Amino acid sequence: MKLTQNPITARERLLEVIRILKTYTAEDEMLSIHDIHSHFPEDLQVGIGAVREDVAALVESIVFPVTSLQKKKGMPKHYYYDGRPFLQLTGILMRKIAVK
Repeated sequence: MKLTQNPITARERLLEVIRILKTYTAEDEMLSIHDIHSHFPEDLQVGIGAVREDVAALVESIVFPVTSLQKKKGMPKHYYYDGRPFLQLTGILMRKIAVK
């Protein structure tokens, strides 16, 4: 994706974070905040704090499912997009099996 040389808006930055998570993550391929930040071109001068805020908003969102995992306290969190149809279908099937 080629972004313009104009300053990136907060909305464009959030959309780019969404694109990065959808493109580069899976349950077994998670990214840290620093990894996500590294996908932004340097000339856009996107701050890591802004990326952190965007990811936190997505983790709290019910519209765009992002899961965060931290192996142990003090270690960095890793994130992945958790809304792929196969994963949703698997979750539905697992809930039905658990009810039986």
